[in-house]
Amino acid sequence: PARPDAAATLDGYAFKTRPYDHQARVFSATKDLPAYAYFWEMGTGKTKAVIDTACHLFLKGEITLLVVVAPNGVHSQWVRLDDEDPGEMQKHAPVPWVGFANGAGFWGKRRMAALSEALADPTRLCVVAVNIEACSTDKGASIIKRAAMGRKTMMVVDESHAIKSP
Repeated sequence: PARPDAAATLDGYAFKTRPYDHQARVFSATKDLPAYAYFWEMGTGKTKAVIDTACHLFLKGEITLLVVVAPNGVHSQWVRLDDEDPGEMQKHAPVPWVGFANGAGFWGKRRMAALSEALADPTRLCVVAVNIEACSTDKGASIIKRAAMGRKTMMVVDESHAIKSP
């Protein structure tokens, strides 16, 4: 069914974009679980459902960091800031957030300082999107470990079918 543009509230959570019925049902059933997976078809709203869960957990004080691991190019779509073509967080997140995607200069001193500052700010959800290829390098794995160390973290593996081995 078509989703009205107006936002909705469910279980005390105010959505930025109204969920479809299947997203609302699954949100209610999984929002407080320690782990779960969506095995939905492409285009059925998995990313929005994950963002709503992450924002719900942030508002409850259960997470401060969302780590997204995805294939190259897909990862940056989560945190892209663009009024013409907004990223997924920009479209769906009803909480203050700051995002980082690995790419050119991601591991530089200025970028790492900005990430450290964002991680220390409890008023915004910090979102770190990393392409899966970076995770197989020592530097890529270390940034995730360093960001998550001592922080309440939710991790998402997007496009998990593309990640075929440990």
